[in-house]
Amino acid sequence: MPGGGTLTFETRNLPGELNTHPGWHGVASAIVVVSDTGIGMDAETQARAFEPFFTTKAIGEGTGLGLATVQQIVQGSGGWVQLTSEPGKGTSVAFGFPKAAESVTPAPIRETPAAGGHETILLVEDEHGVRELVRDMLAMAGYNVLEAATPVDAERMSREATCAIDLLLTDVVMPEMTGLELSNRLRQHRPGLRVMYMSGFPELSFGGGQTQAPGSHFINKPFNRQELLRAARRALD
Repeated sequence: MPGGGTLTFETRNLPGELNTHPGWHGVASAIVVVSDTGIGMDAETQARAFEPFFTTKAIGEGTGLGLATVQQIVQGSGGWVQLTSEPGKGTSVAFGFPKAAESVTPAPIRETPAAGGHETILLVEDEHGVRELVRDMLAMAGYNVLEAATPVDAERMSREATCAIDLLLTDVVMPEMTGLELSNRLRQHRPGLRVMYMSGFPELSFGGGQTQAPGSHFINKPFNRQELLRAARRALD
């Protein structure tokens, strides 16, 4: 809403007979609706709105993880998400959760925090906001993080680094070369380098129909801090 406007948050119960969301007709839901009076979205933008890292903002102004994260959380909780928008008339995003038939007292969740470490990780990610976020997640867990915005920078840092690099954590799709190509080049002067790839497109093939490079680890974007730390620990160990 570059010229100002109204942002509305609404919560309500949706009876099953009024639930018209595909696949959910007849299911009573508790819903939240967030609406604005902004510039809206055209059909092409709407089709990609929930795609991880897709954004209409300029570089450095947003990661495009907002709606993708919302969708992942809601669907993981058994709910649904619906977006409606029209250019010049604003956007509305509704998400609902199936109502419980009776009151339920959930059992307490005792999740063991993921372990950190003190190893050195070379992080390669061309999206500035994502790179900062991943760097902070790792650094807060005790890791020494070397960060590179491009594969060329990463190769230079690897050659110049006087310390051991225990893990290469790299995006798969980047300008100049892919993460797989980068890992192969780094292993020429750092044989045995451990590698973990990250991508929002797990269907990408590493050749021969494989969805994961041999001898490597993979984490699917978007991920949270616990998922990242557990994956890094597995790759290092």
